[in-house]
Amino acid sequence: MPVISPWLFYIIDLLDKLREMAIIVFWIIVAVFFLVGFAAFLEGENWEDKTILKLKKGLKLSIIPIVITSVMYIAIPSKETIYKMLVSKYVTYENIDKATDTIKDGVDYIFEKLDGNK
Repeated sequence: MPVISPWLFYIIDLLDKLREMAIIVFWIIVAVFFLVGFAAFLEGENWEDKTILKLKKGLKLSIIPIVITSVMYIAIPSKETIYKMLVSKYVTYENIDKATDTIKDGVDYIFEKLDGNK
C-alpha cells in the first residue's frame, strides 16, 4: 500500500485547475464589467431607463462572482504549496532518523561486502 494515496495527487491537480479557473472567470467578469461601464459612459445618454436599470442590476450582481472567485483564488493554495504541505506532513525528525539509520546500514553493508571480497 502506498504511503501517499494516488487520489491525493488527483485532488491536488483538481484544486490547481479550480484555482486557475477562478482567476480566469474573475478576469472575464472584470473585463465585461469595464466594457459595459465604458459603453454606458459613451452611449448612456441614448439608452432607455429600463436598460440602464438592468445594467446597474447586472453590474451589482456581477460583484458576487467577483468576490467568490477572488476568495477561491486566495483560499486555494497553489500546486507547489500543496506539495510542500504534503512533504512537511511526512518529513519528521523520526522519519529522518530512520532514513539516516537505514542509509548508514546500507553503506556499512556495502563496505562489508567490499572488504569481504579481498
